[in-house]
Formats: sequence, structure tokens, C-alpha cells
Amino acid sequence: MIMRSILECEPNKARRDTVLLNAAAAIATTTDSMDSALEEARHSLTSGAALDKLDALVSTSQQLAADSPQ
Repeated sequence: MIMRSILECEPNKARRDTVLLNAAAAIATTTDSMDSALEEARHSLTSGAALDKLDALVSTSQQLAADSPQ
């Protein structure tokens, strides 16, 4: 799982930088500051908050799949 390995801070700098820039661009649409958006994205990645959100998304998705009629 490429996404999980990036969010777990794998050493692949090119992948990490790509994710940081993509996240910062999305954040910058609401902050109008690419510098602060990049810092927020970097903090989310290094603090583990981004990985926590992925885990929550996976958990919710699995629960919805289990609850849906077959």
C-alpha cells in the first residue's frame, strides 16, 4: 500500500514530496497561503494525523460495507 507507506513516513523522498505538495495545494485553496499550507501538510504527515485519518476512513468504509445489504 503506497499511501500507507507514505503516511508512515517511508524514506522515499520523491513520493513524500509529491504527497506534501498535493496536500498543500488543497489546503491552500482555503488559506490562500502556500507556505502555511505546506507547513500544515508537513505537520499532518509527521505528527501521524494524516495516517490516523486514513485509518478512520478505512474503518468507516469497512463498517459501511459490512452493514450494507448484499
